[in-house]
Amino acid sequence: MNRKIHVRFLEGGNWVTSSSYSTSAFYSADSVSTLGQHCFWISRVPETIKEAQKIVNSNSDWSLCTDTRYKCAIYESSYGDVKQRWVLFESSEQKKKSILTYEKNLNPKFKKDKTALNKIGVKGFACEADARMAVERWLAKHPRYLMKDLMISVKHRRASGKRGRPKKDEPLEEFYYPACTLTMNSEEVIHEQEILGRFILASNDTDIDPEVMLSYYKEQSNVESAFKFIKDKSFHASEVYLENENRIAALAMIMVLCLMVYSITEWQFRNLLREKNISIRNQVGKPTQRPRAKWVYFLFRRVRQIDEMIDNRIVCQILNVNDELREIARLLGPNVEKYYVQKN
Repeated sequence: MNRKIHVRFLEGGNWVTSSSYSTSAFYSADSVSTLGQHCFWISRVPETIKEAQKIVNSNSDWSLCTDTRYKCAIYESSYGDVKQRWVLFESSEQKKKSILTYEKNLNPKFKKDKTALNKIGVKGFACEADARMAVERWLAKHPRYLMKDLMISVKHRRASGKRGRPKKDEPLEEFYYPACTLTMNSEEVIHEQEILGRFILASNDTDIDPEVMLSYYKEQSNVESAFKFIKDKSFHASEVYLENENRIAALAMIMVLCLMVYSITEWQFRNLLREKNISIRNQVGKPTQRPRAKWVYFLFRRVRQIDEMIDNRIVCQILNVNDELREIARLLGPNVEKYYVQKN
C-alpha cells in the first residue's frame, strides 16, 4: 500500500488542512473509522464493497472534467460510520484499453467457465432438485451466461462405494448429473463493457472538488515508481533482514531519506535541462530533457578515482569521465562538479 500523509494541524492560530491519499488496500471500515476526522484522506474504493458495486453499475448523472478524458459523478456515503464524498470517475482511455482486453479474453473465459460448470456435476447429486439448484446457483454468480437445454441424467452406484458390477439384489443409490448448454448473455456483455474504465475515489473531506481529488490521487504513481526503484535489484543495496520493529522503522526512514534525495536530484536536473534547453541521451540514444535519476547515476557507473604516489607526491586521477559526464556534473552544481575535476 502506498500512501501520502498530510495531517490537519494548527499553525499560527489557523487550521492548515491537506489530504492523504492511498490505494484501495487502505480502505476498510476499520481503517476509515480509526482515522475518523483526525486527518483528511483520499482513497480508492475497492469494488468488492457492495455499495461501490451498486454505484459502478448505476446510470450516473455525469459531469465532464477539465481533463476531457475523465467524467465524474458525486455520491455521498457513510461507510465505516464516517461521512464521506464518493466520486465515480470514468476514464475514456482506460475504457478503450479495457474493452480490447475484455474482447480478447471473452472466448477463453467462456471455455474456462464452461469447464468449471461441467465439473460441478461430476460427483453427482442425491436428488434432481439439488442438481438443478447447483446449476442455477452457478449461473446466478455468472450473469454473463444464459442456460439452454438443461438435462439431468440419473445413474446408479453401489451403496458400498465399491467399483465393478453390482451383485444381484445389491442395494444401489441414485445420483443425478446435470448438463446444459451455455450461451452468451449479449445484454450483460454490453453492460460489462459499458462500466469498464470506472473507479471510485472516496474522501472524508465532503467539500473536496472532484478534480482536486483526482489530481491528488494520480500523484501516487510517482510514489509507486520511486519505491519500485528502491526495491529494484539494480539499486545495488545489500539485503538486510531485521526483526526488531524499531530497527525496521529506522531502516524505512533511511530509505525514505534516500528516496527524497533521489527525487530532488531528478526534479532539479530536469528543471535545469528545461531552463537551459539542453538534452542528454536516453537509454536508446535519443535526446531527452526528462531523464530518470536512475539513468543519470548509471551514466557515471564507470567513473573511478585513482590515487598514485609519484615522486613522493599523491596524484589523483579521475578516469572514464567524458564531456557528457562533465556537462551533467556542471549542471548539478559546484558541490557535484568538484568531484569530477582532476586533482594534483
